Amino acid sequence: MEDVADNRYLPYGSVVKLKEDGRLYMIIGLQVGAQKKDTNEVFYLDYSSIVLPKGYVGENEVVLFNADKIEKVIYKGFVNDKISSYYEDVKWEVDRRESNGK
Repeated sequence: MEDVADNRYLPYGSVVKLKEDGRLYMIIGLQVGAQKKDTNEVFYLDYSSIVLPKGYVGENEVVLFNADKIEKVIYKGFVNDKISSYYEDVKWEVDRRESNGK
């Protein structure tokens, strides 16, 4: 199994199996902000995804999770120079946010 750190920035289109879950998920979003209902505090999760083979059927069916929930990477999505540059920006923003404790 890959190190969780290696799974933190999987490209869009990657397909993963989560721990204790037999379904497959395709990653459609990275570093997704969410809000706690009781405090309105914003927090971030590593990924948003859709369940395969169903695909996107509405925003209520999008599944959010962190990299530590990934059991296995089935397929890594497409990457080119533009996507790599974007992911470097995301990594920088995550590092900045985490160093500020937010």
